[in-house]
Amino acid sequence: MSAPAAAVSPDGKKTAFAWMDKRRDGKDPDVYWTLATGLSISTDGPVSDSTAGDQNHPQLAFSPDGKLVYAVWEDRRSGGGQQIYGTHSGLKGKNLALSGQSRAAYPAIACGGEMVAVVWETDRETVEFAQFPK
Repeated sequence: MSAPAAAVSPDGKKTAFAWMDKRRDGKDPDVYWTLATGLSISTDGPVSDSTAGDQNHPQLAFSPDGKLVYAVWEDRRSGGGQQIYGTHSGLKGKNLALSGQSRAAYPAIACGGEMVAVVWETDRETVEFAQFPK
């Protein structure tokens, strides 16, 4: 396990955790996540809908109403450059590509009001950002 991430719901009653885990299949690292209510932790599972390539450096955030957990991470599923992918707990395992074609790394996510913002660095030594699709 490496690169852990955590988020706490606005009401303080739920927490979400994500991490990179290479041991489960012994190959590429994959990102896993779990949700906890109080001291009760639910079963963990993969955040990505693809096991191709590496999935690295997850980040998490709760929606302002605490109903959804958002996750973003680096993903090399396409075999090409590393991209930023994301999902939320309401998408039931579906992932969304968030970054463009340049190499993207080290995502961060924040939620407030109606906005879910994601930012990452690129290989052009710039920072790109996007609003998480609704």
